[in-house]
Amino acid sequence: MKTNLLKFAVFLLLAVALTATACKKDKNDPLLQDAIEGRWTVESFKVAGTELMGTVVSGATITYEPKANDNKKGDFTQTVRYIEEGPETLEGRYEVIAQDRIRMIFESDTLVLRAEIDDKRLELAGEQDGLPIQLKAKQ
Repeated sequence: MKTNLLKFAVFLLLAVALTATACKKDKNDPLLQDAIEGRWTVESFKVAGTELMGTVVSGATITYEPKANDNKKGDFTQTVRYIEEGPETLEGRYEVIAQDRIRMIFESDTLVLRAEIDDKRLELAGEQDGLPIQLKAKQ
């Protein structure tokens, strides 16, 4: 249950980016691969429209660390603190595949999520196991 919930959390983070509303990008907006780097604190995590933060999850972070020779690829670490079961960490790889899309690979799963970053706020959206997931985080 804990492992599936953690996977679901990762997919939710990515899913938020996929369902985030699109807005016109300014020519001066940083590229996704530059803006995503660093540690993000999750503020909202929804699965099929149900908020998990504060009910199942007490807190979560995700850190993106790009490769030195290719900032479109890198490693990510996600830590989820469950209210009843304590913390769990998931590590994997990511790749920015478009200005608004990121591929996250962990264990034997791969997610492609829509990603949007605006003013140090990250939104990821997508689908995992047939359910929509959404994640909102801040730096």
